[in-house]
Parts: sequence; C-alpha cells; structure tokens
Amino acid sequence: FSSHLPILLFPSMSEGDALLDVTVRDHEDMSPTTRSSCFQWVTLHCSVLPLARRRLFAKPGVLVCLCLLLCCVLVSLLFLARPVEPLRRWIVAEPTPSPSSGASASPPTEQPRWRLFSADDTRFVYSYGRVDWTRPFAPAFDWAGVHVSFIATNTTFISSLLVTSNRMDPKVIFAIHMNNERIGVIVVVDDTTVHHSIAEGLDPSKTYVVTLVRLTEPQGGVTHFQGLHMDEGGVLLPPDGRIQPPLHRKIEFLGDSITAGYGILGLIPRQPVADMQDIEMTYGALTAASINAEYHIEAWSGKGLVRNGFSDTTGRMMPQLFRYTLANQEIGWDFSTWIPDAVVVNLGSNDYSRNPSPALFDDGFHAFLSLIRSFYPNTPIFVACGPMERLCNRECCHTIEQVVQDERKENHHVYFVNLQGLMSPKDPGHPSASVHHVMAQNLTSALNKQ
Repeated sequence: FSSHLPILLFPSMSEGDALLDVTVRDHEDMSPTTRSSCFQWVTLHCSVLPLARRRLFAKPGVLVCLCLLLCCVLVSLLFLARPVEPLRRWIVAEPTPSPSSGASASPPTEQPRWRLFSADDTRFVYSYGRVDWTRPFAPAFDWAGVHVSFIATNTTFISSLLVTSNRMDPKVIFAIHMNNERIGVIVVVDDTTVHHSIAEGLDPSKTYVVTLVRLTEPQGGVTHFQGLHMDEGGVLLPPDGRIQPPLHRKIEFLGDSITAGYGILGLIPRQPVADMQDIEMTYGALTAASINAEYHIEAWSGKGLVRNGFSDTTGRMMPQLFRYTLANQEIGWDFSTWIPDAVVVNLGSNDYSRNPSPALFDDGFHAFLSLIRSFYPNTPIFVACGPMERLCNRECCHTIEQVVQDERKENHHVYFVNLQGLMSPKDPGHPSASVHHVMAQNLTSALNKQ
C-alpha cells in the first residue's frame, strides 16, 4: 500500500513540495542515521529527488497526522471499495479552472436519455407460438416462429432486451420486420448481452410497425424478452390491424428437422444449427401464409415418435414435447388457449434412421394421434410422409399410410399427405428452400380439399 500512498497524496510535484515545506525547518536532535533513512524513503517512494536534502517529520504531531490519514485511507479502501484513482480524487480535489481566471469552464456532458417499455405492456402483441408467462416482466419462449410485435413512434432508435438460457446451440437468431419489410436480424450469442439494436437513425415524426420473429429451433435455448428501450419521448401505440391483419385460420405443425427448417440455408459443416435455419422459409410458414392462417410450429431436429435420431430412446420425444409450453422446460401448455383448425404431423425420419421397429412405430403413431385428439377433438389431422427417403423409406411411408387408413376406419378425421419424390441428389441431405416451396404447394392443395 505504501507504494501507492505517494500517488494518492501527491498528485503533482507542487503539492508534494507544499507538504514537505510545512515540516520543521530545523530538527537538530535527529540522528544522522534516522535523517538518512527519511531521505531514502522520500527518494524511493515519493520520487522527489530535488527534495532529498529536506528534512521530514520535524514534529511528532506531523507524523501522528500522517498516520491518522493513512488509517482513514486504508479504511476507505476496505469498506468503501473505491478504486485508488477515484479515491485520490476524492481526497485531493483536482484544481478546476475558474471562469474568472480567464480559462473557460467545460460544460457538463449530458447523459443520453431513454425510456424502458416493460415486456408486460399490453401494447406488445405475442403470437405465432407458445409463450410462458410465469414471469410477466420476462415472458419466455423457445419454439421457432414466435412473433413479438409493436408500433412505435417519436423515437430515433429502438433497442430490444433479450436474454437466453438452457442453450445447447450457441446462438438464437431473430428476424426484424419493419413496416412489412425484413430489414435485418438479431443474433443472440452471449447470455450477458441484453441490449440488441433493432433500428437507429429513425425519423421521430414517423410510425414504425415492428415484428421480431424467432427463426431458430429450441436447441438455441429459451428466450426471455424483457422489453424495449427508446428515446425518452418514445411512444408505443395501441395494436391495430397493421400488426396482424385478420387471419381466418389457425394451423399447427409437429415435426423434426424437416419442419424446423434445418439445412434450408445450406448445410454448413461444424457450424451452429442456427446458421442453417430460417423458419419463415419453411413449408409450414409458407403453407400458413397461403391459407391466411396463424401458425404454431413445434419442431426439434432429431426428434421422433418412439425413438429419436441415432436410436436414442432416452431423450424426450415429440409426444412429450408436444405437451410443453417450452421445449427446454417441463411447463405444461394450456391447450384451451389456442385451438387450431388443422394439425400437420411430419414425423418418422428419425424413428427409421437406424434399426427401425415397424410394430413399435405403428403403435406409437396411433397413440400420438389419440393424444392430439384428446386436446383437439374436432380438429382434422394431416399426416405427412416426409421427403427424406434415405431415412423415411418406402417401408416407413407405407407404415404411416397404413396408420392413417386404420384411423379413418374408426371415423377419425385423419388424412394422408405424400411429400416424397421432391428431393434431388443435389439437395444437401435436408430439403432446400425450393423443396420447401413445393412441399407447401402440395400440402396447401391437400388442406383445401378438406
């Protein structure tokens, strides 16, 4: 601590001189050895070489005062937890130029002013997916496709407050839509980074309709939306038809990596799953748009009905995940809050990825359809045979079609949709964007027939 004391007490050489000048002018009874030690201390610790011949500590009172001051400084450092530099400025005030001395005083720097709009503000609209409201000030969601929308005005910037948890993939990506145009994305890669810019340099006289859309599946973790920052005078307007035009239908999709859009941007080796996904480009989102419907998409890569990819039978599968508000947490979903007009099931590729069991798959599929009907007794279910024929081969597709036929014999509203034969050898393992377009056309046609 003594090595910092000279810096703390003597911010300038003139102040060091002043303090040494108040020491005794003559101290005849100080021994030469003591005198020499004092000079060495001044030279080493104060770095005041020109003062080496001055005499220090002439009176005992000066030494006592310095000891008391040292104790005060030590207590301040220990209990006030102030860094050395702020503490030095606190004890020894820096000289400030006075306007009367001819030096102009610097004007105080104004801090930027902003306003927080909490996530539970009723002017926010949450749609297109399941949202957990356990913490109203930080609603949570992790299924792809969830929308957060609002209308803002009288501000030059908009910044969102987003936090993620329970992550397996290192990032979550959101699309930013402003006035019906996709203007960019938000990439959430760090749990400690809360503020994410939506737009800057806005015209305060204009109104902006903004929607954030989660593009990536639950592997990226749970998103907690905590609100917005805007200018101090910023205003959120009540929601109207500009946020969400009247939609006539609701449709729910249950699936695996195909439905989640894995690889839709191309397969990138050793890259995060999020870099290969965009839920807005998938057959589910395209189908919903074509029939003027709001969608919910519960899809997770590698998941199956009775076994997950690579013969995993220990992890949670879609019949379990279907019950949850959040895929990463076992929080039950209230099915009465959102009842679809149609449900699309596209599963089987992971069940047949290795050592398939047709009998087990058949039983599991019937059980899953019964589970869906228990929540939506009057909703038709469309069961698709997916396009990845290297996994869901002819046997897989035949089993799915047989399940549908058995269900129809029981007078259940279940329909089969064949989406095979759409991929080419050029497609990188998973359906490309062009394949998703064709899938959406075929599915839309099947929906319109019923």
